[in-house]
Amino acid sequence: MNRPATSNYRRQQGALTVITPLLLVIVVILSVMALDGARLYMLRGEMQAQVNVAAQAAAGEAQSCGGQFVSTAVIQARALAAAKAQGFSEEDGSLQVQVGLIEDADDSDVLSFRPVNFVEESNAVLVTYTRNEPISMLLPQSVFGSLDITVNAATRKEVVATISAAGGTAGVGGDASLLGALLGRVLEQPGFSLDPTSLDSLENATVRLGDLLSNLGVDDVAEFLDLDADLLATAIGDVGGVAAPIATMLDDIAVSQGIETIKVGDIIEVVEGASVPEDSEFPVYDLVISLVLNLAEQQQAGEGGILDLPLNINDLNIPLIANINAVDLGLHVGEPPTVVTGPARQDQDGNWKTQFYAPDVTLQL
Repeated sequence: MNRPATSNYRRQQGALTVITPLLLVIVVILSVMALDGARLYMLRGEMQAQVNVAAQAAAGEAQSCGGQFVSTAVIQARALAAAKAQGFSEEDGSLQVQVGLIEDADDSDVLSFRPVNFVEESNAVLVTYTRNEPISMLLPQSVFGSLDITVNAATRKEVVATISAAGGTAGVGGDASLLGALLGRVLEQPGFSLDPTSLDSLENATVRLGDLLSNLGVDDVAEFLDLDADLLATAIGDVGGVAAPIATMLDDIAVSQGIETIKVGDIIEVVEGASVPEDSEFPVYDLVISLVLNLAEQQQAGEGGILDLPLNINDLNIPLIANINAVDLGLHVGEPPTVVTGPARQDQDGNWKTQFYAPDVTLQL
């Protein structure tokens, strides 16, 4: 009765003799594959670090940051030099550099990269690194083959510029009687006088966007632009650190006739929803002039209306009119000036994305 047990034991021994080497081979293969997986993972991390620094360096040469002499060749050279400094070798794989735009194309709050044909349009660079690598360094490549590892990185660097022609509408310094007459008219304060010294103090005065947003209790530029202009006038007076006479004038502007129909977006234009940093600064003088001329446009009678300006002609010190004792002076505002903020780059037609125009203002004597 013991023979069957002995026979079964011998069969088990035979089975173990076959399975054990097979298990050892499987364990060795899995261990090698684990090591190769770790190696490929580390290699991918090194490649990613190389394209990251390459994209950062190349973006510094994009249209918005690279100055006047921008070219694809220079951008590619900057990317390659940065990648090599991080350990990249052209013998290992290929590095491709594309210029383009990083933008929210469909207003979905998702940024995407779009290649462009001309470097002058660009605000970003995409760097792609592709490398063919054996799956295993220990096992036969003829069996396991190889794979292409591709990594990429895109970086956007963009100058956001603030420009305006409003300051030239009524010159800073010197005789302020013309601007004073205009202010007196739109504020309904006959005989309004404006101290030229107060204007001089505004020549280089600026106000930070972040301070305005905080004062007004809004979170972003979109909300800011939709506010009423009287709130902007009050906020400039609160945070601008302006001279006392100008702060008083801003209080008067905030309650003047017609201000309720003017929005901040009529004073400050943001081109195509450009991302405006909160440390961006706006010229106080230009904002004030734009506010005043927007008010004048609201108060003039119709499209061809003229505002009468009470002004003593002798105060203007204009040559050749010394013998004229009185004059009827009228003002027509065809288009008030705006302070424009937007990207410093061109579109596909070669036109600058951010443009400003001199205000359309006519004086009638």
